[in-house]
Amino acid sequence: MTSAEEDTLSRFLDYSRSLTEACIAHPEIIGLVLVGSAAETERVDIWSDHDFFVITPSGSQDSLRTDLNWLPNSHSIAFSFRETEHGLKVVYESGAVLEFAVFDCAELQACKVNHHFLAYGNEDVAQALENATNREVNESETDNLKEFRLFLSVLIIGVGRARRGEILTAGENIRSTAANALLKVLTQQLEKDPRLDRFDARRRFESVHPEIGIHIGTALAMQPENAAKTLLGIADRFLAPIWGEYPRGEVEVVRKALSWSS
Repeated sequence: MTSAEEDTLSRFLDYSRSLTEACIAHPEIIGLVLVGSAAETERVDIWSDHDFFVITPSGSQDSLRTDLNWLPNSHSIAFSFRETEHGLKVVYESGAVLEFAVFDCAELQACKVNHHFLAYGNEDVAQALENATNREVNESETDNLKEFRLFLSVLIIGVGRARRGEILTAGENIRSTAANALLKVLTQQLEKDPRLDRFDARRRFESVHPEIGIHIGTALAMQPENAAKTLLGIADRFLAPIWGEYPRGEVEVVRKALSWSS
C-alpha cells in the first residue's frame, strides 16, 4: 500500500470512528450499521463513499433525516437531499459523499443487506440486522430468458431511435437498460463468486470477470448502434457457450431486423 493509499484509508477510518461516536452520543440513535466499503475497508480507495444505516426508535426517523447537525463535521456539508423514502445523500465541501438511510428496527429487517458491520447497536438492532442479512436473493426472480429478451428488444428499440437521430435516448436504452439486462443473465450463468454484489449485477463485475468486463466497458463507450452491435457480439461469444437455452434464433431475428451480418 502506498503512502497516499494509507492516508486515504486513515481518513476514511477516522470518519467512521467519528460517525460511530456521534451515533452513540445521540439519544435518538440506537444503532449504526456500516455497509459496502465502509464495512469491507480493504476495498476503500479515494472514490469510496460512506454507506451506512442509522437505526432509531420508531417515530424518530424523520427528525434525523431533516436535521443533519448530528453528523460529524456538519458545518462542512455543501449540500444534501432526500433520495428515497428512507435515504439521503450528503456531499461535504471536500467532495466526500455519504449515502445513508434512517430506519427503525422493523424497517431495517425488511431490507436486503449485503456486506455489513454492526458498529453500534442493542439486541433489537442486532436481531433486525440478522433477519435482513438472512433474506436471500431468490434466483428464480431472475428469469434469464425474459431478461435476455428484454436485452434483444431494447437493442432494436435503441438502434431504431439512434437511426432517427434520437441519440440521447438511444444511448440510455442501450448502455443502461440493455446492458444491465445482459449483465443479469451473465451473472446467473457464469460461475458464482461471493465478491459480486447480490443486488446489482454491475458492481465489481470487472474484478471478478475482467475479460468480459473490459469488452462490455469498451462497448459502452461507443456510439449507440456500435455499442448495441458489440453487446450482442459479447452475448454470442461469452454467453452462448455456457447457457444451454441461448435463443440463437431470436438473436438472428434481431440481426435481420437491424440488417447486421452475423
